[in-house]
Amino acid sequence: PTPIPALPARKPARVLGDLRFLAPGSAVGGVARSPDGTRLALGACVFDAATGALDAAYDAGGNAVHKLAFAPDGSRLYRGDGPGTHGHTLAVVDVPGRRQLLTVPAFDWAVSGDGRLLATLEHVPYDPDAGKPGPRTQLAHFYPAVRVYDTATWKGVAAYRVRGVAPTAVALSPDGGHVVVGCGDGAVRVWD
Repeated sequence: PTPIPALPARKPARVLGDLRFLAPGSAVGGVARSPDGTRLALGACVFDAATGALDAAYDAGGNAVHKLAFAPDGSRLYRGDGPGTHGHTLAVVDVPGRRQLLTVPAFDWAVSGDGRLLATLEHVPYDPDAGKPGPRTQLAHFYPAVRVYDTATWKGVAAYRVRGVAPTAVALSPDGGHVVVGCGDGAVRVWD
């Protein structure tokens, strides 16, 4: 293996302030700053970044919030929450309106740099006995898939079945032109 190069020396970080934020009702596993710097999301709460005042709190169903991201214009907050170390639900929140717009079952997700596209990593149910005569399997069967949504209409624009070892993460290129999936076996898959 190739050794990882040493990072260049950097100036010591300076503390800009010491505000304390208390996010009621959720464990904080996700943190995001709005693009304009005026809001800070911690767990299921949004705070005024300058004063620390609670701006809005959303119901995460008692689950830990694992991942947060603001849309590039700051109008939406994407929140991944669920039990365990990975989320099972993506909630999309209208920040100015202080309301939840929709939820999608997803264990990972990514927003394109321009905010136009959202990619989700989902477990899609299927029936392995479909079309076969005889008794049916009673166990639930799922396959991993990536779905890409247009964030203006919430209509699906692409879907990919992920084959091989279980996928663990999804990303979108800044322009949304490529979907990247990382898998448990170290493989990385890229789609146009």
